[in-house]
Amino acid sequence: MKLNVLMTVYNGGRVLDRTMRDVLIQTYRDFRFIIVEDGSKDNTLACLKGYAERDSRVRLIPLSHNHGITDALNCGLQHLDTDCEYIARIDCGDLCTPDRMTKQVDFLAGNPECMAVGSRFEMFSEEGDLPEGIQRFQHFTNALCTHDEIKNNFTVMAPFAHPTITFRRRIFDEVGTYDEKYEAAEDYELVGRILTRGFQVHKLPEVLVTCQFTPGRGISQTRRIRQVKTALEVKLQFILANYLIRYQVRRCIIWGSREFAGYLAEKLGEGRYHLKAKCFTDFDPTVCGQEKSGLRIKQPREIVQRGPTGDIIITMWNQERGKIITYLTQNGWVRNRDFFVFS
Repeated sequence: MKLNVLMTVYNGGRVLDRTMRDVLIQTYRDFRFIIVEDGSKDNTLACLKGYAERDSRVRLIPLSHNHGITDALNCGLQHLDTDCEYIARIDCGDLCTPDRMTKQVDFLAGNPECMAVGSRFEMFSEEGDLPEGIQRFQHFTNALCTHDEIKNNFTVMAPFAHPTITFRRRIFDEVGTYDEKYEAAEDYELVGRILTRGFQVHKLPEVLVTCQFTPGRGISQTRRIRQVKTALEVKLQFILANYLIRYQVRRCIIWGSREFAGYLAEKLGEGRYHLKAKCFTDFDPTVCGQEKSGLRIKQPREIVQRGPTGDIIITMWNQERGKIITYLTQNGWVRNRDFFVFS
C-alpha cells in the first residue's frame, strides 16, 4: 500500500484504543498500520490481536522482549509494504484529526522535493497542567513551518513532534534508519541528518496531532540527564556539519552557568567536536568572577562588545534566549556564524 502508518507500543493498553480509533477512521483509507508490540507486560498484545483480527490493515509485529523505541522503529521499517511510498508516524496515546493522513500525503505528492512533512500539534496531560518547559517546546516548535525556519532553529530544540511526521520512504534509503546511539533523541538526530544532507522538510501550519504528555512515567533523573547530553551531541554535530569548518579546532564561549551549561562543557571536553570550551558568560552579576567546570564565568561585556574575534558563543539559557540573541546581534555577532542558540 502507498502509505504505511508506523507505531511502536510498550505497556500502552490503557490508552491504546483512542489512537487505534483515530488511525483506523482516517479519510485516507489505503494504508497499512504497522504496529511493533515491544514486549509489553500488560494487556497491549491481546488488545492488538483483536484489532488485527477485525481490520486487515493492521499488521502486528510482536517482539519477545522489550527492545526500546529505536530498535522497535527500525524493526517496523523492515516490515513495510513493498509498494509503500510514505511512512506516517504516530505514538500510542496520541490523537490525530481524521484528515491528517490525507493532508500530509497530498502535500508530499504535490511537493516532490520535500522528504518529510510534519504538522503543528497540541500537548495534553491527564495529570493536569503542562509543565512550563513543555509549553515552551510546543509554542516554539509550532512557530517553525518552512524549511529555512526549521533548519535555522534546529539547535534550539527539536523542530518537530515526532508523531506528527510523514516521511517519504526513500529518505531512509538516502540517510539511513534510526541510530541506536541516540536513544531518547533518535527522531531529533534523524531530522538533523536529513537537513544536513540538504533534503527539504516542511510543516503544515495546522494542528493535526494531539500528543500525550505523561510526567514522570519511566523517566528517571539519570535518563533525563542522558537525554539532555544526547541532544547536545546532536546539536554539536549539526553545527559542525552545517556551519563550521571541519577539523579546525575553535574556542567556544558558553553563555549560561547552570546545569545544562555544565553538560555542554563536559561534552566539549571529550575532544570529539573540534571545539574547546574557553569560558562561561552570564547576565547574572552574582556569578561573574566565579568558576564553573574549572573555567571562569566572565561578564558579557568582556566578551561581546569588542565584536567577534574568531571564537564562537553557544547559548545555554532558555528563558533569556531572546534577550541574549538581541544583545549579541546588536553588538555585531551573526547567528549561525558567530553564535549558536542551544537550550
